[in-house]
Amino acid sequence: MELELKGERILTVLLECPLEICLERNRRRERAIPERAVRIVERV
Repeated sequence: MELELKGERILTVLLECPLEICLERNRRRERAIPERAVRIVERV
């Protein structure tokens, strides 16, 4: 990755949550993202 080449440290945090809970929490957010985006991230 480009950041690694510059000597930056990369931290990845994986959180597991059922899709339906993610969708519900997203709906409650002040700045919700499109449901389609949540579903795309869930597949990764």
